[in-house]
Amino acid sequence: MIGLYGIPHLVGAAAALFIGSYVFGRDNRSDLHRSFAFFCFSLTVWLFGHGLSFAFTDSSTANIIARIACAGSLFIAPCF
Repeated sequence: MIGLYGIPHLVGAAAALFIGSYVFGRDNRSDLHRSFAFFCFSLTVWLFGHGLSFAFTDSSTANIIARIACAGSLFIAPCF
């Protein structure tokens, strides 16, 4: 069962995925749209990973998932 702390992260990840997919679908040849879509997809990986890490009671599993989520945060700045 996921705790209350993970729900806002998962909602934000879903919203970022939806917005990024929508913008990419509008004009996938534009560099601006592609850059924004990659930015949103990086946010999705980061937020989903942190939301998922709150779901685990085992600290070692949550730590591994949080490290994977931090890999998504590495691509936020280059895409912005």
